[in-house]
Amino acid sequence: MIIDLRYFALAALLLLYEASFAQTEHLQQHAIQIASSDNSAVLIGASALFANPAAAKRDNNDWDLTTAVSNRFNTDILSLGASAVKSFDQAAVGIRLGTYGIEGFKQSQIALSFTRAIGESAYLGIQANYNQLQINELGQRGVADITVGYWQLIDNRIIVSTYIKNPLQGLSDQPQVLGKADIGLGYIISDQLTLYLAMDKPWDRGPSLRPGLAYKPHEILTIYASTDTDPEAISLGVGLHLNGGLNAQLGINTHPILGNSLALSVGYAF
Repeated sequence: MIIDLRYFALAALLLLYEASFAQTEHLQQHAIQIASSDNSAVLIGASALFANPAAAKRDNNDWDLTTAVSNRFNTDILSLGASAVKSFDQAAVGIRLGTYGIEGFKQSQIALSFTRAIGESAYLGIQANYNQLQINELGQRGVADITVGYWQLIDNRIIVSTYIKNPLQGLSDQPQVLGKADIGLGYIISDQLTLYLAMDKPWDRGPSLRPGLAYKPHEILTIYASTDTDPEAISLGVGLHLNGGLNAQLGINTHPILGNSLALSVGYAF
């Protein structure tokens, strides 16, 4: 009998996170998320739909598009995602599509979001997510959940980004979709340097603390570095902001058990 080690890797991943369904929180990520150890305070515009929809509103009434591809945990589990946001005077609407899996196992997701300004540089957001899981010989099933969030920039210095994914899971003793409560903080020291700190409590395990920074040595280049306490991990990344609204990011995250994750994202604002 031939044993496919990919399925063992996938099974180990599911067991580690104590869930049997909807692993998009861990497997479906933007490159900036991976580079910053999943700090939502770093995300804005279309990339925010991968975490906190309250940060999706852009300053101008424009479109923001992004795509993301990642190879997760030293396996051939490929994750693909794309999101689009249209901003208006006081609100924004967005959509995100994603899929990941290997032969015999596939999960797809569609998410719709709405963001509304509630004050000066303060926003509320809600996102409805639908996940469909398909496993050969076992068929397919779908489940829906929501994400609610708040984002604010205080005195052009302090960033507050907090959200709850799947808030009803905390009331269930048989959860189907992983969720968490998360808060990301940022302090803008200068145009070149911003310090970040993220704290979260996933419903299925203990809290973690993730400090990091974003350094901009040049107007087109941003360097990301961060760490995670649970599990202990290091994340690094670079971002390019080119003329005409084009941007690209590359992120890598180390995991002490599952190995490295690599992600590439490309975006365009117009």
